[in-house]
Amino acid sequence: MHHTPEAVPAMRPPHDLRRPVRLLAGLYVCGDHRDTSTLQGALHSAHRAATAILADLRAGRPMHTADPHPTTPRAAAA
Repeated sequence: MHHTPEAVPAMRPPHDLRRPVRLLAGLYVCGDHRDTSTLQGALHSAHRAATAILADLRAGRPMHTADPHPTTPRAAAA
């Protein structure tokens, strides 16, 4: 076993645990910086990005317009 100091990025408060993965129509990002600063957070944000892409493709939305769409139910209700 090998311990690497500072292997996980520091998460300074405030913690925005569910940053949007859809930045613009057709532009999606994922990684630990969009969720928690862990491997699990990176994988979860990748899942959210893939879900957003599939939702956009299934909805038949144009992916070249500039308006972002909400990625979470909470944002959609607002």
